[in-house]
Amino acid sequence: MSWTITPEQHAAFADLSGDYNPLHHDPLVARRLPFGRVAVHGMHLVVHELERADVNPTALHGTFRNPVGPGEPLESVVDDGRIQVSSHTRAILDLTVTGGLATVPARAVEPPPFGWNVRPDPRQLADLAEGRRDSIPVWGDAEAITAAFPRLVTRIGARGVAELLAVTRLVGMHVPGLHSMFSSFDLRRHHEPDDDGLGFTVTRIDERFGLVTIDVGSAVWGGRLKAFVRPAPVDVSADTSAVSPDEFADERWLVVGGSRGLGAAAAQLLRAGGADARITYHQGLVHGAWQVDAAAPLTGLAAVTADGWSPTHLGWFASPPIFSDTSFDRFAAVYVDGFTTAVEQLADGLSGALWPSSEAVDGEVPGLADYAAAKRLGERCCAELAERFGLRIVAPRWPRLLTDQSTSFVPVEFGDITAEVLTALRALSGT
Repeated sequence: MSWTITPEQHAAFADLSGDYNPLHHDPLVARRLPFGRVAVHGMHLVVHELERADVNPTALHGTFRNPVGPGEPLESVVDDGRIQVSSHTRAILDLTVTGGLATVPARAVEPPPFGWNVRPDPRQLADLAEGRRDSIPVWGDAEAITAAFPRLVTRIGARGVAELLAVTRLVGMHVPGLHSMFSSFDLRRHHEPDDDGLGFTVTRIDERFGLVTIDVGSAVWGGRLKAFVRPAPVDVSADTSAVSPDEFADERWLVVGGSRGLGAAAAQLLRAGGADARITYHQGLVHGAWQVDAAAPLTGLAAVTADGWSPTHLGWFASPPIFSDTSFDRFAAVYVDGFTTAVEQLADGLSGALWPSSEAVDGEVPGLADYAAAKRLGERCCAELAERFGLRIVAPRWPRLLTDQSTSFVPVEFGDITAEVLTALRALSGT
């Protein structure tokens, strides 16, 4: 069965649950996280499927496989209590629902206080401790919850739904909080009438993977949650002491995608070496930079050169989210089509270009088949453009370098950003 979570439903769920983690509602922050864009709340998918299921849930087990964005098409497959939600070829949610006879709790739901949109707690792994006990209130707008999930409310009550919403608020706003990524849950209906809040205990912290295990209990649901403490956004900084002050003094560089990541490192090194470097960004507002959509760069590039400035060199660092569900067509639109358009537009004054490739094109990295295929096509495109316009185009196959896109929950070996980027810039110096 095909369906979607619309942007309007997504925003309404944040208001119902109180989970305003920027991963879910702030595009500028979310673009610097591994998914690369805003993600639907995992528990929104859960209660959506429970609303449609013909069962009175008494136990739930769910695993969140991959994030999905608002408006993306979803498919559900139901088989004897197991619900699998997917998007395209990616698994999104595995949910097992046990049904049975259970009374609807008569407990009322207290409305949230005015302005409960507070900032999530910015905890890192070192800020958490095994054995910590606390609770958060189970707040909710009973009328809004009933309007959004009427069939589920008849089975588990508005209080039962509100507790499921409190679970996502606990993870996204409190423990782990700002840097959280909900992984899985096991919940059972247990009816503890004296429990007003959602009590929780941090029972285990696995520092190897940044995984936090949390036991929870309230009036209707009790059980166990698991969540990752995801890495904080990475501010890439190159070691500019390795550059001579006039090393790039006669060069004018346009660094597309130079507001963050490897593009920012390249801009730092170029400016330290005396280059006249202009940088671009795609989303948000970056002072001292020009907005360019790398998949359709004509308008943005025209603005960059409107004052008569023209680059002698082009650095092409723009990229869609890599460790995500980005399609081959989307990668190719930036790596191949957009780059070709930029070279054609700037060719008259251009002498060289840097188009970073990746060691991932050498092998079969799980989840990166489309990315690697687009990079291979881009490498061929670079060779054709170099011959066509008489340019020197350097396309180094870099190892994994630490950026917002490549950061990981598990230990990963990263290459030296300064060494890799500076070597490539020097290969073009003087051309």
